Amino acid sequence: MQALFGSFSAQFGKQLILGTLLPVAIVLALWIVVMEPMIPEHLSLLRQLTFPSDTWQVGAFAFLSVVIATVLYNVNYTLVRFLEGYPWRGSLYGHWRRGIYVARHARLTDQIQALVALLSTETPILSDPRRTALLERQLGAFRIQLGGRYPPAPQNVLPTRLGNIIRAFETYPGTAYGLDGVVIWPALVALMDKNELEIVNESRTSFDFTVQLTVLAAAFGAFSGGYGLATGLTTSPQASLPFLLATFLAGALTLTAYQMACVAAMNWGVDVRRAVDLNRQALWARFGVKDPFGDVQDERILGQQLSQQLIYGDQLYYEGATDQQMSAQPYFKPPASRSATAAVTALGNALPITRSVRALFQGNVRIQVRVEGFPDAEATDVTLTDTLPAGYVFRTGTATLDGVSTEPHGTQSLTFALGEMAIGGVRIVEYEAFPLKA
Repeated sequence: MQALFGSFSAQFGKQLILGTLLPVAIVLALWIVVMEPMIPEHLSLLRQLTFPSDTWQVGAFAFLSVVIATVLYNVNYTLVRFLEGYPWRGSLYGHWRRGIYVARHARLTDQIQALVALLSTETPILSDPRRTALLERQLGAFRIQLGGRYPPAPQNVLPTRLGNIIRAFETYPGTAYGLDGVVIWPALVALMDKNELEIVNESRTSFDFTVQLTVLAAAFGAFSGGYGLATGLTTSPQASLPFLLATFLAGALTLTAYQMACVAAMNWGVDVRRAVDLNRQALWARFGVKDPFGDVQDERILGQQLSQQLIYGDQLYYEGATDQQMSAQPYFKPPASRSATAAVTALGNALPITRSVRALFQGNVRIQVRVEGFPDAEATDVTLTDTLPAGYVFRTGTATLDGVSTEPHGTQSLTFALGEMAIGGVRIVEYEAFPLKA
């Protein structure tokens, strides 16, 4: 059996094996031990099957486990969303459950605000250092409970405990740094080192294990309860007692697994928060942030702008941008002067240009060249020539002129036809380049 599961291990990842295949094997074993002996033989599919040897039985068990685990693994996201309460939060039951958690959120918030107000005033109760220390510890406990179990805004509260725990660390990057956690997480994963990523993956695997065990135990209990009820109605009430007992045990396992899932989600959230805290500076560097932050509020504003760009594809520096707006854009590094880059008119007159570079993923870069017209005369037949950085190749189909797709001439030196430029006009050329592989 070890050799058989070892062959499966070579084909499936750790997350699938420990997070999904293991709980499936546990519940299948419980089914064989508990449920199969109670089902009449003519209704039992397993007892009607014949196997040449014990090896075939083990192989059939392993094959069935892998099939069920593969299905559950592919619907894991849907199962988690259901347990979080998203599909049914608009129902009457969902509104009722959400109201309970909103009230708890408000109560915790009020307790925190009351303690903060008390500790910020001079009262006789604070004359005792031990009393002050006790109040500060209580305040810290309330803050940890609110931050770890609930999202910051009451409107984001979900109708389940598990959903609120997950929503709490999903919204943490936005609360702390202005970043959309769901959007920015793939970029952070690309920057994390192997050990950090392994820690986060192990937490996620533990969470998946408890979620799948919750779902499987609930399914076990639903079948046992339904079969037991049908048996009691068709034969005798006494015949349904073993099935009802199995239903009770499955319900206890479901509740226990759900509580374990909540704890695993909190541990997963701790690892996600730590990954965001430790890797966000590397994330900013990869996006080409040009200046250090003045304070945390500056970083939050920048995080909101970056999240908006990644979600909606907004290019705020296009068309009509003033010099002040351009210089305020955080996505591009300071202009890089290059003698090989020039914009000239048909008469050979040079126009002022500004060139800036933004780092993308996997070493790719996005280059922006801003061409300014003459302040006192029109420019005709303007041509821009831009030389690629050494070791880089132009990515076909990425060039734009004022946001409209265009195609330059040349390979290493790219030539763009800008046409006529009005007095004081501005044209913006952008394109991507990728490094040559050694």
